[in-house]
Parts: sequence; structure tokens; C-alpha cells
Amino acid sequence: MRGFQRNTFVFFGGVIIKENYTADNDNAFDSITVMYKKVGYSPDAADWFWAKLSTTGDVLTNPAGVSLAGRVGLGGDSGCIPCHQGAGSDFLFSN
Repeated sequence: MRGFQRNTFVFFGGVIIKENYTADNDNAFDSITVMYKKVGYSPDAADWFWAKLSTTGDVLTNPAGVSLAGRVGLGGDSGCIPCHQGAGSDFLFSN
């Protein structure tokens, strides 16, 4: 996510799409993460809707079979929201 600074704010209606690659030696395209900012959707998570999609566009699930779309991880110890809480006021990381 080049260009984003810590505590960057994205306007409502904004969409961020991130390509994910495997961590092994072949570094193959693995999935897509989508963040969509919707007014009033999830105030505890800066109003982001989260989704992790397969390379064919299907919504992925975690090992427990829970869908990785919506308020992923809200109130829990793992998932999109708990991870991104430490990223600043608009839940965005940059690298």
C-alpha cells in the first residue's frame, strides 16, 4: 500500500484492494483482501467492511469455517479488525 501514511483517513465509499501472495518460495498469487468504507457500517472498526476472496472470487473462510467477509474478528483476538486496531485511527497499515 504505497503512499499511505500512519493515521491516513479514507473517505466513505473508498475501496482498498490488496493482493496476497504465498509465503513459500514460489510467492504465488493466493487471494485478494478488500476493504470498503461504508457510513455507519461498523463504528468500532472505522466503518470498514472486510472481505478475503480466493483467486476465483469466492469468499474464504477461516479454519473454523467462519466467513472472512463483514466485521471479521470484531470482539475477538484474531481476524482483520483485531490486527488492524494497532494501525492507527483509520485501521490502515502501509509498507
